[in-house]
Amino acid sequence: MTDRVRHDPRGGPMTVVARRARLAALLAGALTVVLGMAPAQAEHGPAQQIVLPGAHSAEGIAAGTGTTFYAGELFTGNIYRGDVRTGTASKFITAPPGRMALGLRVDRAHHLLFVAGGFTG
Repeated sequence: MTDRVRHDPRGGPMTVVARRARLAALLAGALTVVLGMAPAQAEHGPAQQIVLPGAHSAEGIAAGTGTTFYAGELFTGNIYRGDVRTGTASKFITAPPGRMALGLRVDRAHHLLFVAGGFTG
């Protein structure tokens, strides 16, 4: 059986399976935000937290080189950079209005940070 193909707004083909997978991922993320689910905590002592100053809807994290990490803010698309050793973070990229940041991935070999923009591309 051949999947039906529909072109997505960015110009490439998108199969029914790809559309369903994308929708499922977005719904899971939305439910997590709406229901306010807390992340699992370790049983050995208090959880350590690194505050992203000014962030209200943190979503997605990626490990950079060394002790650097990157985190995205779901509803603004802003990206934060921090250091897990020092426990500090600050805004790294201020996204244009109307953007989202759902997930991040670091390509260490090419020094690139990829950000999934959800409905905003």
